[in-house]
Amino acid sequence: MGTFSYQHRITDWVEYTVAGEFPMPLMLERAQHAVTPCQDHQIYKMLFDMRGLEGHLTIAQRYWLSSELPHFWDSRLQTAVLGLHHQVLPSRFGEKVANNRGVYLKVFTDYSALLQWLLGSGHAALSLAKDPRDWPGYIQ
Repeated sequence: MGTFSYQHRITDWVEYTVAGEFPMPLMLERAQHAVTPCQDHQIYKMLFDMRGLEGHLTIAQRYWLSSELPHFWDSRLQTAVLGLHHQVLPSRFGEKVANNRGVYLKVFTDYSALLQWLLGSGHAALSLAKDPRDWPGYIQ
């Protein structure tokens, strides 16, 4: 069973670190709980560091997880996911599924690129761009 810990970075974003093996229902449950501190502190930038995740997510698991997010995700959240190269599909499949369902999420393997996107993206523009295809960084 994996562990789930998080650190608050009150001034910029809320960061979560995922480590170990996670059954998919537990991963989804933890993601649901991750939204609350963001809303409580009115911070709408989130980072999931998935580099410590063990095992492999199948295409079906990526689809299921990304499809479930919109049921509870706050549409104001700008979410960055950090993974290792072998964890991220070149097609960014999970990212595309989440984006196409209205979740503003981007997957990275480079921490500096992640920070540039997370801190440099103007989230105010998203309130005008309801269609995910209009979001900065959207991948077709």
